[in-house]
Amino acid sequence: MSKLLSNLFEHSVEMNTLIQSIQENISPILIHGSEHTVVKWVAERVAAVNNRNVILFFEDEHKAKLAAEEMEDAIFLPAREMVWFDSYAHSNQVAIERVEALIEMMNTKQVIVCASVQNLSYRYPKKKMDRLNIDMQSEISMKTLQDKLFEFGYERVEIVESKGQYSIRGGIFDIFSTMHESPYRIELFGDEIDSIRAFDIETQKSLSKYTQFSIFPCREILLDSQHIERAIEKLESLKSKYKQTKRQKIDEIIEHLHEKIYVDGVDKYFPLFFEQSDLLLDYLDNPVVFFMGNNQCVSRLKSYYEDYKRQFTDYFERGEVIAEQFDRIYDFEAIRNALSLNQIVVSEMLMKHTDGFVPQQIIKLSSREMNKYYGKFDQIALDIRKWKLKGYHILIAFSNKERLERFLQTMESLEVTINSEQDFERVMSGQAIALYHPIQSGFYFDTFKAVVLTETELFGEGKKISRKKVAQGKVIKAFSELAVGDYVVHESHGIAQYLGVEQMKIDQTRKDFLKLRYAQDDYLYIPVESAGLVQKYMGTDKEKLKLNRLGGTEWKKTKSRAKKLIDDMTDELIELYAARRTRRGYAFSSDNEWQREFEALFPYQETRDQLKCIDEIKMDMEKPEPMERLLCGDVGYGKTEVALRAAFKAVMDSKQVAILVPTTILAQQHFNNMVERFSKYPANIQMISRFKTKAEQTKIIKDIKAGIVDVVVGTHRLLSNDVVFKDLGLLVIDEEQRFGVKHKEKIKLMKENIDVLTLTATPIPRTLHMSMIGIRDMSVIEDPP
Repeated sequence: MSKLLSNLFEHSVEMNTLIQSIQENISPILIHGSEHTVVKWVAERVAAVNNRNVILFFEDEHKAKLAAEEMEDAIFLPAREMVWFDSYAHSNQVAIERVEALIEMMNTKQVIVCASVQNLSYRYPKKKMDRLNIDMQSEISMKTLQDKLFEFGYERVEIVESKGQYSIRGGIFDIFSTMHESPYRIELFGDEIDSIRAFDIETQKSLSKYTQFSIFPCREILLDSQHIERAIEKLESLKSKYKQTKRQKIDEIIEHLHEKIYVDGVDKYFPLFFEQSDLLLDYLDNPVVFFMGNNQCVSRLKSYYEDYKRQFTDYFERGEVIAEQFDRIYDFEAIRNALSLNQIVVSEMLMKHTDGFVPQQIIKLSSREMNKYYGKFDQIALDIRKWKLKGYHILIAFSNKERLERFLQTMESLEVTINSEQDFERVMSGQAIALYHPIQSGFYFDTFKAVVLTETELFGEGKKISRKKVAQGKVIKAFSELAVGDYVVHESHGIAQYLGVEQMKIDQTRKDFLKLRYAQDDYLYIPVESAGLVQKYMGTDKEKLKLNRLGGTEWKKTKSRAKKLIDDMTDELIELYAARRTRRGYAFSSDNEWQREFEALFPYQETRDQLKCIDEIKMDMEKPEPMERLLCGDVGYGKTEVALRAAFKAVMDSKQVAILVPTTILAQQHFNNMVERFSKYPANIQMISRFKTKAEQTKIIKDIKAGIVDVVVGTHRLLSNDVVFKDLGLLVIDEEQRFGVKHKEKIKLMKENIDVLTLTATPIPRTLHMSMIGIRDMSVIEDPP
């Protein structure tokens, strides 16, 4: 897809002029007339045609990250966290992402890098490719391996859960290295490598076997013996400049360096570790440097340096830093001098003065934004036909494959031919290609007849892109997800309160334990590796929650009572749901054009689970038997949108929909969502709650009976005897467990032969059990949006 976009510019005279100028080493070059969203594709073509490294600098992180996500093979380099204090507990995710980006830059022959401009300010260690290669023929002692892991910045833990961690159990090393998607387990027999296996981070079970494995650094500063000795020597010589409290801190750092304990925030001592440093540009061979919004970038560089100086001065005056620590970044003049050795392209939308650089060539590349269609497919089809007749090159990009398929079906029904094959290298004149690739906005070039459309232009708002590298796991994946004070349920001992993690010494070994408080201030300590025995308490009325007694019979009695209640209800429920299975319900029609359009106008990218659940519900609705489905997903995971699509499907077949909720506030929220989503369609949506006057309620009830109301949202008021539907086809129940016994009896009567969809974040055991044994079907949304 990226190649298709960059190849659009091969028809541009201006683009060919730029490429020629770069080949002739002209610098700086000013491009004006196009938004930065367009210039990044220009940069990609420059990289491809000239076989050059390209780095794009943006004024902020967000723009850089978005550009990298849109460009298929681009590397995003996050900004460094500049701290002036010692930290032993903050997340090292950003540091690891930076190191992985830098390794990829050094390891790849030709790259495109997207970064915020402040990355130009930092001093970097001299460019060097470090790694430790281990294979089945290697010999390495436990001490050597452990020393190397310290040098590379790895943290020793009990259980490996994320990149940059390692653990030791006997002769077994678990290591989660940067540049790898899974952690590896290395088993030593003496100094010999006995086995190398990847393992699952959730279950900790071994997976595939390997014959070799490379360990990469997870920090920019590598603490080898040479650098440690230099840092300790400098720190010792500088202690006299600090106040007593700061000298104690320096002694602590020195002690950690002696003991080989890595300290987060150690990069604030960068000038003490390294006599020489590099610029980011030194990590790339002969790069073309693009400034995306030159004046904003230069302004950001200057203000960043001034902010850094003010911050340093503040810490210096408080006696918390020394003068030798200042040289962690470059000033603007030093950066400009270094940039003069590289080829520079500056981009501005308007032709104006460029701060910091005097252009040697000016190229106008005029593009304009596309108008928005807001889902008007007839107009989209009309314009595509017109462009094809005029010989335009038309590219249509989608960030969602299902939306792409629906669009192609719609265009086919409107007799517009659009190619969707994945192996095109270029768009031919008079051709339209639609492909899956996340791009936020399109553009239009009249000079060389190119059009790029995205969901932003087609529907008024693009899908929100969310890239995930790691698959989602269970609700509680690690004890670190529990907060102190949370209520938990132990499989054998019942309800307790979580008080955090305590370290205890057992058999000369220190181990972490979960501390649980029970009634009468009894305590239970659970080894962290047995955290799976503990689940977070998911009930509602936590104020009245009573802790169980350790060793008491209360928890056993509670489980026995629950089991007896389930047994008592079984016959009644089986009879009810067996009767529903034998009755004929209404078989809804397949999706029509309006249904596809309604779904296409959803402004967010559906998750995989959402789409699966939608398909399951639609299949149920199209069957002649009444649907009985439980939709389970956490708050904010997109259950409402799934329900709205089911409701729209029912309305398309002239059936009424009732949405039953436990609270007035929730009723108002659902009503507002439905009014917004259904705004383009002739559906009558009403709400019954205490927010409505008696006269308004009477009118709505009358319209429900007459069939004038298509969808009604309401609290238990919907269950009153005076509410009679003309042709109810779908009942949606939100959080059924929060309704009382009498309300549930009335719900049973409503369910006789209509489709029922129940939404819940926390299914009660009865409801969940019915789904598990097949009385109720269940759909689950596990992935967050």
